[in-house]
Amino acid sequence: MVKGQMFWISPRGEILDFGTTHIQAIIDHPEKFGTNTKSIEDTYKKFNEPMSVEGDAREEIIVSTTKKGYIRIRFQRNYVSVTVGQWASAAKKLLGQWAKVMSAKNKNVDKYQPVKIYQTSNDKMKNYELADLISGTHMFEMVEDDTPDLKFVNSPAEFMADSRIPTFKEWHEHSQGTLLYGDKTLLARPSAFDRINVSRLLKTFKEGYDTEM
Repeated sequence: MVKGQMFWISPRGEILDFGTTHIQAIIDHPEKFGTNTKSIEDTYKKFNEPMSVEGDAREEIIVSTTKKGYIRIRFQRNYVSVTVGQWASAAKKLLGQWAKVMSAKNKNVDKYQPVKIYQTSNDKMKNYELADLISGTHMFEMVEDDTPDLKFVNSPAEFMADSRIPTFKEWHEHSQGTLLYGDKTLLARPSAFDRINVSRLLKTFKEGYDTEM
């Protein structure tokens, strides 16, 4: 692919290539991005910036667009830059489909070039190779922070004070060592991964999958 080439992927899976910058694509085709010209103009006025300038207004519009489920892609010199609202199953599926289509059309593409995925929802970065997206390896990765580090406490009273402390507890006065007490991880929201056995099983599966690849 050519350095500087850029795309949008819509939540419906459309690959939007207007041959211009990401912000200009939104300005020229607002209906494709679930917005309108007045809203765009109001954002630029809020920051006292001319239309199309890549400043604070552009940043707010791009972030707002990604949070609607759109994915921003740009080929840099040595890597692919991707911006998503949240690196969840929908974004993973769309980006994987795009990678397969793109690699099928461009046989000479470097499948081992880095892909840097920035999440606007939490200001975090994920790093892959293009081959990971093409093969679907990224789909087996757990949501970040779904399995927190285990936390040791010194007494049952300390455990009871925090119902979100995970499975393994150690009371130093006990000669038998580490005890099993409860089965929760530190995950705050309801999920299959708020149980330690599920999280560890998927981690083991992923490690085995990565070894075979």
